[in-house]
Formats: sequence, C-alpha cells, structure tokens
Amino acid sequence: MMDSRQNTGNILTVLSFLRRMKYLVILAFLPFLFSCQEQDIPLGLYDYQVVRLLASDSAKTWFRTQYIENGEERPINTCADSVYTSFVLHEIHDEDSVYLYEIVPKTDCSASDTLLLGLFAASSTDNVFTDSLNFKDGPVDFMLLESITSRFLKLNYQRAGANISASYEAVQ
Repeated sequence: MMDSRQNTGNILTVLSFLRRMKYLVILAFLPFLFSCQEQDIPLGLYDYQVVRLLASDSAKTWFRTQYIENGEERPINTCADSVYTSFVLHEIHDEDSVYLYEIVPKTDCSASDTLLLGLFAASSTDNVFTDSLNFKDGPVDFMLLESITSRFLKLNYQRAGANISASYEAVQ
C-alpha cells in the first residue's frame, strides 16, 4: 500500500514538473519564432506598390524621427537636427524611378540645403519587391528597406563609410 502511494506521489511530481517545463519551452520558443521575421514589409508587395508608398502619386516628404550612425544614436533635439527626406516620382520608359532628396537645415536654421541622393528603382523578382532600393547615381549605392507603411519607414544604408539606420514618419 505504501508503494502505490509513493509511486502516485512520484508520478504527480513528474507530471507537475512536465507541466512547468511545457510553459518554459513555450516561452523559450516564442522569441525564436518572432525573431525569424527579419523585415516588416508586407509579403507580396509589388515593386510599383513600394514606390507608391514612398512617393505617393508624385512626391512625398518624410520627417526623420531616428538616426543611428555606426551603432550610435544621434539625438534629434534642435532645428538643425530636423532632416526631411523627399521621394519624387519620375517615370522613364513606362518604369517608375524615384529621385531621393535630403533636405537639411543649416546650423542657424535660417534656410535648408537640398542634397540629391540619387535616382533609384525598387529591386524586384518577377515584379515582386525584394528588399532594397538600388541607386543609379549619387552618394548611396543602395538602401535596405527594413519596414514600410503609408505613414512609417525604416531604412538601412551606407554613406561615406558609415552604417546608417534611420526611421521616418510621413509628413501630412
């Protein structure tokens, strides 16, 4: 009689341990599952849809909300830190290309300088957008599009030897 109670107690202890382990395994697996998604670009967007999200019907301006250069976040505290980026649609031979301009205030905020970063096209395979904006000229060769919606944008690129990660919000 003592053996069956002891066996029942051992079995209950093992079952309790397994239940706790189940939750531990689930909690350990969830971050792994979500880390597999590298980009926040909706699947199946066509290259022209990405271009329209960036430039709207003809032009769209974005305000830079975060700027990280070589792993170091640069604050956006003053007028001089307030950089705008403008995507201007340009059609060539029935293909959409976009001019990318950076509008940077002078240090005294009296005016702004406009810098052409180049003419680019969205990369695609069978017209389905892959992951980058490929430039034909300018100081940037390509930008990786990490995420995009009609209101928010995040880009990663190299410029003058620096690794840049920047987030933007569309200007209304």
